[in-house]
Amino acid sequence: MNPIMIKQISFALFLIVSLLSTADVKAQETPLSVGGTLSGLTAKYGHTDAGAARADLSFLLIDTNLFNLDLYYQLYLNDTDLDIESGDLRPYLAPGINIGFTDATNDLFYGLTFPVGIEYVLEDAPFEVFFETGPYVQINPSQLFGMSGTIGFRYRI
Repeated sequence: MNPIMIKQISFALFLIVSLLSTADVKAQETPLSVGGTLSGLTAKYGHTDAGAARADLSFLLIDTNLFNLDLYYQLYLNDTDLDIESGDLRPYLAPGINIGFTDATNDLFYGLTFPVGIEYVLEDAPFEVFFETGPYVQINPSQLFGMSGTIGFRYRI
């Protein structure tokens, strides 16, 4: 796949999700939210007040093609909710797994990730913003330990 085609597919998916979000449903009543990060797309399905399932698809298309899929279970630290005047500011832990591919070495890689983050959910709008950072361990094709982080936003559909 060439980089232009991948960008077109990503843009088409974003448009489809945006159009679907105009359904006759209040945004605050659904647990699904989609959005973007510094390097890709993110989706979260929050099925309880204590946690949510999340998937992030990131890609790098400069000099080499790299695709990475992270799957998390986001655990909210309810005992440490931060008291603010408007909206909801929630810290969380999000242990997960990652799998990816790079054409630079034609390697499939996978590992574990352990981010810690905080998300701010706006009170009167269907948006949330988040920041997270944390360690990861790559298991295959070689063992590697590192730190990563991102910022992003999501729209509750």
